[in-house]
Amino acid sequence: MENIARLETSYFPKPSEFLFARSASNARCGELVVDGRSGFLDSSYSLIEQEQVEEGMELLVGGLWTRRLTSEREAWERFVDQECMRHPIREVLHCDPFTHRAFAKPRGYAGDAVMLDYIYGFRRAPELTRPIRQIHTYTTVAGRAPCSVRNRLEIVSGEIDRLAAAQSDLRVLSVACGHLREASRSDAISSGRVGEIVAYDQDSESLAVVAKEYAGLPVVPRAGRIRDLICDRAQLGRFDFAYALGLYDYLDEQTARRLTEVLFSHLRPGGTLLVANFAPGIPDLGYMESYMDWRLVYRDRLAMARLAAGIPSAEIRSITLFDDISHSIVFLEIEKA
Repeated sequence: MENIARLETSYFPKPSEFLFARSASNARCGELVVDGRSGFLDSSYSLIEQEQVEEGMELLVGGLWTRRLTSEREAWERFVDQECMRHPIREVLHCDPFTHRAFAKPRGYAGDAVMLDYIYGFRRAPELTRPIRQIHTYTTVAGRAPCSVRNRLEIVSGEIDRLAAAQSDLRVLSVACGHLREASRSDAISSGRVGEIVAYDQDSESLAVVAKEYAGLPVVPRAGRIRDLICDRAQLGRFDFAYALGLYDYLDEQTARRLTEVLFSHLRPGGTLLVANFAPGIPDLGYMESYMDWRLVYRDRLAMARLAAGIPSAEIRSITLFDDISHSIVFLEIEKA
């Protein structure tokens, strides 16, 4: 990887640092979490019952994070099974439509387009009691992960606008596009200043939303599986900009490397590929894996750099690795020579 001179290590706080920052206003909660005891489940439940929802959620998320990072995988899974899933707080948390949708997986996987619309603000929850409404606000607005998901959307929409300002016939590929909400954030797309954006996804329900909501814009929904892309059977043509925002969080390294090579091969000369991946150790990790049953493949900068290892160096103009503002998502950007 001659193009990568130096790689900085993303900063993730140690459990004690995170707990101090998140629980400094409530010493009692902080002590319970640092102890690493499962008693934080009882304490969180009690706080939520007393409508001290933010404090209860802070304690819960911090406690789960600490337990997840300090446990062996088998011990963690046992804790989730025997304590988290049997504790009465589960019923309360699953009244939050965001948490419950991830856990129930009505489309077969967590993180579907409907679920992400809660984070983006395109979907409103039904009438909820005040405590559940506050839990929903915490899980979709206040947490580190949802903030980073919104940052991710702003980054890609900004890049589309930047590229479209320099090239009138910009051709764009969005892989695993979901509801293509960047089309609503991008001035270039919403005003029709992009030549074409191909919205590629295997979920026909998501593509139906794209077709309906972005009718009249240069958006072309395209149904297909990731396997078709990897085997280069999709016949999508060439692009100036290709990106995948949430897909790589679910791919093993071999699949991710192969997909990166294929997407890069579909770039025109001077084109750019941008892929995003959640980084290890995010503060929402324990909550996501337990009460949401939302399990991702996490990658740091070095792991992201390896995804480009199969691309001939002579074809690469530059490789850039960067984090979002909260250091929760790592981006790999490869520009073609």
